[in-house]
Amino acid sequence: MRTAHVHLMKRHSPAAPEPGETTAAKGTINQFPMTIQAQPRILCTQALGSRVQARALKKKRTLHHNTALLGVDADSPKRIDCRAHHGIRMQRSIVDLLERVLRRGSAAKRALLILGMHRSGTSFLTGSLQQAGLELGRHSAWNPHNTRGNRENPDFVTFHEDLLAARGCTWDRPPEGRLRWSRAEQARARALVAEFDSLPSWGFKDPRTLLFIDAWQALMPGARVIGIFRHPAAVVRSLDARGGMPRDKAFGLWRHYNARLLALHRARPFPLLSFDKPEHELHSRLNSVLAALGLNELHDDRFWAAELRHHETPAETLPADCAELYRELSARAGA
Repeated sequence: MRTAHVHLMKRHSPAAPEPGETTAAKGTINQFPMTIQAQPRILCTQALGSRVQARALKKKRTLHHNTALLGVDADSPKRIDCRAHHGIRMQRSIVDLLERVLRRGSAAKRALLILGMHRSGTSFLTGSLQQAGLELGRHSAWNPHNTRGNRENPDFVTFHEDLLAARGCTWDRPPEGRLRWSRAEQARARALVAEFDSLPSWGFKDPRTLLFIDAWQALMPGARVIGIFRHPAAVVRSLDARGGMPRDKAFGLWRHYNARLLALHRARPFPLLSFDKPEHELHSRLNSVLAALGLNELHDDRFWAAELRHHETPAETLPADCAELYRELSARAGA
């Protein structure tokens, strides 16, 4: 009996078949090299049978390989145990894969964005949250302007500084309006967030976050938010003492950052604290917020230190827009 050969992934344009001979149709692509008996009625059946046999042979070889690794004779009754063991390993692999898929993006839902203007109590708030159980990852625990550390993650700070530099801006020359990230910037932000996948609750603080809050919330729509603010005159005095910033510029920066904070709170309220309250009132309010966030309340072991509030609120006339902004923030914080 004559045979016709069909080769892997090769198109054929065969000559006319001889009597009693059947060849593959023009343009047919087959997955396995095989010899097909030249009888039209059983052609398809034999082709299918060959594939089934090939798969069965592959499974048999796999079984023999696995039983050999386990020291079990494939022809003995123990082969059932081998198959069960192989099935358990497959199930564990599937469970591990599902857990990785479920964890992907879950860090964004467990994130806490700590917002506030420079020199406004964000270090106190972040240190307190850390003591209450919030994970910060890498962070500053000391610097010349704050001996307890500003608790900022340098990776997020560098990312924000690079974003500003790419747009010709700095923290004290902030951009106007909403900013969008490029795909490369979004990928970089996702990589930062992915580092916290294994943590139950985490957050980061950088006053520059307010400048990119729309982009962060678009990237992490399930992220939680907490904010803190301070009297504009106290912030102005602190900025002057730190770097000699002119008063007009300092008031303008306070307005710029806190206007974003207020707009965010108007759109969707979140816990908001006033750094101007007396220590006991501030901690009382903080503990109520910690409980709502699922963190531990703080009692004896507190992050507070008098040096965190270098400058008390001076009695002076504020620019009208700053005064109005501060009044609304205080009302919203229940101050």
